[in-house]
Amino acid sequence: MKLYVDATTLHNGKRGFQKTTIYVADENGKLLFSEYIGDYTINEGELRAIIVAIENIKTNESKHIFSDSQIAVNRTLKGLTEYETQALKLGIVKFPKNQFFEIVQKAHKLFTENSCVVEWVPREQNIAGMVAEFG
Repeated sequence: MKLYVDATTLHNGKRGFQKTTIYVADENGKLLFSEYIGDYTINEGELRAIIVAIENIKTNESKHIFSDSQIAVNRTLKGLTEYETQALKLGIVKFPKNQFFEIVQKAHKLFTENSCVVEWVPREQNIAGMVAEFG
C-alpha cells in the first residue's frame, strides 16, 4: 500500500507559537488521517506523520511510505547518530532537541520493526501535500 505523508507548520521554529498539522493520504488522494498536533517544528511533524502511517494505518499489504522531507526520511531510515544517542542517555541534550531525538528514535524503531519502505519524493509528487494544500 502506498501512503503519502506531510506536515504543515505555521510559525516554524518559534517554540510556543508553532501550529502543526500532520496528514496521511493514499495513492488515490484519499485523506486517511489528519490531526492538529500543536507546537512542533515542521521536521518533527513530518516524522510524526511517518509514525502515524506506520502505527495507525491498518492494511494487510506492506506499506510504502513517501515523504517530501529528506530529513524525516533519512532520520527514519538511519535513526540517531552515536553521539546523539549518548547525549540523550546522559541527559546532556535538553528540550526542545531531546523532543526531536525522541521522535527520531520512535520513527526509526517502528521502521525497523515493521516491513515497510520509507522513501523521499519531490514536493510536487507528494499526494498528502496536495491534499493538505487544496483540502
